[in-house]
Amino acid sequence: LSGSNNSTGTVRLLAGTLELTGGSALGDTAPVTFLTTGGVPATLSLLAGQTETIGTLSGGSTSNASSNILLGSNSVLTVNQTAAGTYSGLITGGVDATLIKSGPSVLTYQGNSATTFTGSLVINGGGVTLSGNGVGRLGALSITLNAGELQIIQDQTSSQDRVVNGATVTLNNTAGTNGLLLNASNNGGRSDTIGTIALGAGQNVFTLNGSGGTSAVGTLTVGGATGLTRDNNATALVRG
Repeated sequence: LSGSNNSTGTVRLLAGTLELTGGSALGDTAPVTFLTTGGVPATLSLLAGQTETIGTLSGGSTSNASSNILLGSNSVLTVNQTAAGTYSGLITGGVDATLIKSGPSVLTYQGNSATTFTGSLVINGGGVTLSGNGVGRLGALSITLNAGELQIIQDQTSSQDRVVNGATVTLNNTAGTNGLLLNASNNGGRSDTIGTIALGAGQNVFTLNGSGGTSAVGTLTVGGATGLTRDNNATALVRG
């Protein structure tokens, strides 16, 4: 699909591949929904070097009807999340692929792309929530929060590896949000490990919550060789 399209109607993917080229193939607020019935794989694809913006993302599965967002080399997909939605399919792309989350609402991810997506995730406002049992996992090696939130929800009976251990999470001007948040919502100690926290600019926030009972404790380990870095006189507030 190419050309300049301004439609704001919902695009529903049931089977096959929808390939976007040219930068305006879909309206920037057109919601994209992967259907979860039929048992046939459905893919939203950007070829190498392509840039595209879509509206609210939702639906998807990795079982009955496998769903995939396929990002080619040096491609950039922006998801303009204007309403809350949950996507449960795969994200696939190498280290030079970029997924940008914009818009004021929260995108909840409940797929498992720990090994299929090693590119960059940029959160420009609103938030991205990682949750679920054996899912809610991202392999992104670079995560940047620009006045947005990354919500690591430990909601299962054991800790879930939501973010790969080597990831660098950069915070820019996240004050006024929860910033980088880890919430243990099951009654016990839950943890996750990332590689490096980089304070890039402005005032920033880390939030550690235990909301699943008196024994709920959230622990975030920074395991990289550099640990914490700071530029541009950036600051951080730790809440928990």
